[in-house]
Amino acid sequence: MNSVQFLDAIRAKHDCSDYRAAILIGVGRSQVSAIRNGKSGFGEVPALRIAELLDMQPQAVLAHLMAEKAPNDAVRNAWLQIVPKFAACLVFLIAQTADNTVYATTLHNALHSSKNFALQGSPNVNITRMLSYCK
Repeated sequence: MNSVQFLDAIRAKHDCSDYRAAILIGVGRSQVSAIRNGKSGFGEVPALRIAELLDMQPQAVLAHLMAEKAPNDAVRNAWLQIVPKFAACLVFLIAQTADNTVYATTLHNALHSSKNFALQGSPNVNITRMLSYCK
């Protein structure tokens, strides 16, 4: 997600205007206008409020916003890879099965229901593989 998408998500969830969204986030109308015009993006401090307003993990919002500011594709991709790696570590802590396999669809649904992260991968994700992301 980028700043415009976060702004749109807040507007949809809270059924409000850009002006009201700016107040909820704690930024000025001019910053929202600059975001809408592609001249600016949200910073780190508003990212924490955005996470709160959208019931998301602040780490995910920060990673997406830092990716938006990245100077090139390599840096952008590095930021975006943080999200599923963090999700994998989180999932490992909360969801293990007796046969040591976690099914990605179940995890995907669990993560989406808490609006934390999107987990991308094959239908079956082995915990050993997920642990490798936590290093």
